[in-house]
Amino acid sequence: MKHLFHIHKYSCDVFHSFMPSWFAIAMGTGAMMSCVYNLPWSLPHSREIAIAAWILDTGMFSLFLLLFIGRLAFIRDSLSIFFHPTQSMYLGCIPMAMATVINGIILLGVPIWGERAVRAAVVLWVVDVIASVLISFLRHSWRPQPAACLFLISTLSQRAVSSTCHTYFSASPSP
Repeated sequence: MKHLFHIHKYSCDVFHSFMPSWFAIAMGTGAMMSCVYNLPWSLPHSREIAIAAWILDTGMFSLFLLLFIGRLAFIRDSLSIFFHPTQSMYLGCIPMAMATVINGIILLGVPIWGERAVRAAVVLWVVDVIASVLISFLRHSWRPQPAACLFLISTLSQRAVSSTCHTYFSASPSP
C-alpha cells in the first residue's frame, strides 16, 4: 500500500523548486494594479485593466501560496528555507504580495461587494500584519557584499502592510 501523501516525482520537483522569491511577481502585478487604478488622468478602460490585474494578482498569489504550503508539507528539508542565507530574506515578499491583494479588495472590491469586502480586508490585513512581524524576527545570516539589498526585503514588509492600512482608512467613510 502506498503512503497516503505519495506524490508523483514531477509534483515533488515543482514543490522543491518553488522559492518565496516568486511572490515578488505577484507583488509587482498588484503594484501595477494600484498605479493604474490611481492614475491622475482618465485612460480608456483603466478600471477594467485594474480589475484584470487584480484578478491576475490574486490568482498568482493564491497559486504561489498553495505551492509554498505544498513545499512545506511535502518536502522533507523545506524548513531549512527559514534559515537559508538569502532565501529567508525573500520571505518578506509574501506579506508584501498579500498587501497588494488587500489593496485590490479595498479599492476594487468594496464598491462591488460593500461591507463584506471591508470585513474580508480587515481579517486579511490582521493576518498580513502577523506574518510580516513574524518574518521580520527571523534570524538572517548574510554577508554584506552579496546581500545588502536583500536584507531590506524582510524589513520592508511592515511598510507595505502599513500602506494597506492607509489605503483602508482613506477609502472608508468618516465616522
